[in-house]
Amino acid sequence: MVLYALAVGFASFAGVTIGSWIGGLGMDVGNIAATSVLAVLIGLVFGALAMLLSAATGVVRFAIFVPVCADLIFHVMNAIGELNDAAWADWSPFHYYLGSDPLTNGMPWGHGALLAALVVLLLALAVPAFQRRDLRQVS
Repeated sequence: MVLYALAVGFASFAGVTIGSWIGGLGMDVGNIAATSVLAVLIGLVFGALAMLLSAATGVVRFAIFVPVCADLIFHVMNAIGELNDAAWADWSPFHYYLGSDPLTNGMPWGHGALLAALVVLLLALAVPAFQRRDLRQVS
């Protein structure tokens, strides 16, 4: 999961950087990198949530459906919250992904650290859940 997320982040970084260069946009490469790193982290947050749910329940549909729904709800919550500066918008991981406009302002280290900590927490919760599951198959 982490390798795929890193591959997507690198491809996004490379594509936007090359597009900016070809189009003469003059975008700051450091800001493009910051946005790409945050994109990797937000992807890992929902991937880690899926892993935790998979470990805890063993139900594939549940492990897919809940993170997708959470992603959608948090995205809408962030979008609506940004329109009226609602305090509850801060509860959305998307606020920490793009709330400080990293493509313009650079890396918000606190936001990146919070997303990374959330990934570590969800994965740390998934490990004991996997250990409790009986994965042996009866022949």
